[in-house]
Amino acid sequence: MSQPSGRIWFPGNPWPDGHALKEVELWGILSGENHPWAEPGLHLHLCVRSQDYDAEMSEAERDAAYDGESEEIDQGIDRSSWQSYIVWGNYHACRIETNVGPRLGRNGEPFDLAWLDGKHFALDPIDPDAEFIDFDSQAFHCYILGHDAVAGHDLRFKASGAPGHFDINWTGKVALAYGGDEVYRYDFRAEARHVPFQGFMSPPWYDLVQEKKGLFGKTVTRQVDRRETLSPQAREQALRDLAARHSSIPQDAFVFEARKHKDWLLLAL
Repeated sequence: MSQPSGRIWFPGNPWPDGHALKEVELWGILSGENHPWAEPGLHLHLCVRSQDYDAEMSEAERDAAYDGESEEIDQGIDRSSWQSYIVWGNYHACRIETNVGPRLGRNGEPFDLAWLDGKHFALDPIDPDAEFIDFDSQAFHCYILGHDAVAGHDLRFKASGAPGHFDINWTGKVALAYGGDEVYRYDFRAEARHVPFQGFMSPPWYDLVQEKKGLFGKTVTRQVDRRETLSPQAREQALRDLAARHSSIPQDAFVFEARKHKDWLLLAL
């Protein structure tokens, strides 16, 4: 994970100067033929996490803000959730993270880092006639005032000087879906500087297995993760083969690393 220089803003909330970013993650996720949700290829992973919303307030400032709002409540003055120090404080910090990320590369259209320089993604355009939010199909999940929804993304990348590092400018809309409001009434804006593209994460090493089970002996297909049955050497070779199909980055630029739940091809930036 990087230690970025960046901020995120939620215009109209109690902090007009926004919130410092604690972490920014940027990498590609490889998917093969048996991936449970993604088409074969290389897909974007992007995640931003903020510091606590009130992290830049002194203890005196924090007490004054919360006490002042409590007095308003006692007087019958009710702020909206979006404007409330107390409500934002209850949820501590935000996270916006890829759910179904856009495809960066595929066989026949390989990805390289230069391609990401100047790239503009417009994701999840907002349909004003939609009756509900299909969370599973959205490009990003989020936690803002609870597990809310974000859409209408304008996401832009620009090379920031050092090889494999990017500046990110990102705007979008927020619906306070956790509280039951599925209308995109609010905005966010995030800026991150000098974020490294960390490399490629493996897909699950799934086999699809058909078996008879359930009522009337119905045949169903289930997924079995073979990671523990494959040697690290076999997983590395399979991952490198997959990366070579969907990316033109030279293989000697990557270092293989097996972690607890996933395998990685890390870029030596």
